[in-house]
Amino acid sequence: MPWLRDTTLDAIVHPVTIGHGAGGVPRIRARSREDLFFALGWVHGRDRGGQIAVSRLIAEGRLCECLQDSPEALELDIYFRRLGLARDAAAHIQGLGAPYLLLLEAYVQGLNKAWSRYFPWWLRLAMGRPAPFTPADVLLLTKLMSFAGLAEGQRLGELFVVEAVRRGADETRLRELFPALDALDPGLIRGLRGLPELFPGARADPRVPVAGGSNAWVVCGRRSAS
Repeated sequence: MPWLRDTTLDAIVHPVTIGHGAGGVPRIRARSREDLFFALGWVHGRDRGGQIAVSRLIAEGRLCECLQDSPEALELDIYFRRLGLARDAAAHIQGLGAPYLLLLEAYVQGLNKAWSRYFPWWLRLAMGRPAPFTPADVLLLTKLMSFAGLAEGQRLGELFVVEAVRRGADETRLRELFPALDALDPGLIRGLRGLPELFPGARADPRVPVAGGSNAWVVCGRRSAS
């Protein structure tokens, strides 16, 4: 594959070399931290440019404006605007020290350089050229990933436990999956069975966005009755 060949870039201070190891994993050789972050941004912009652009729209609550005018996208926009991730990122970038801002500036320079060449054509047809990526956008996507991977993941996990207990799942097996349940009052756990159903029917409320990530796990079909 031609994009897996070694590439030399003019970075911030010195040229950097980007090679690829087993499985196409990038390997960056740089002589300064600024050059390293520039190359990292370039690799992200080349390999994940479309994902980064769409993730930024989601976190900003701008899907309807820029990509998809639909009731589902509007619900998602309202959800994330209420969360205020973009507002918080814009405020928090002001508190970063100069050394960190220098590295973020190098990173976004590399990402924007890759976008100028590798931004997906199908996404450019749908939304035009993306606005340049900024240091505040780096914080924004960090907040989005933290929310999706930690806060939202924990919320969904807790809802799963409550629903499993409510439906009469075996408490011993639940405790094997979730050792933290050992610290809960058994009477309280059993009392959950009297709660109204959290997810009527076969699915949750379709208006509520469900976030997920690639670091997931599944149970083999042989381990499940269904």
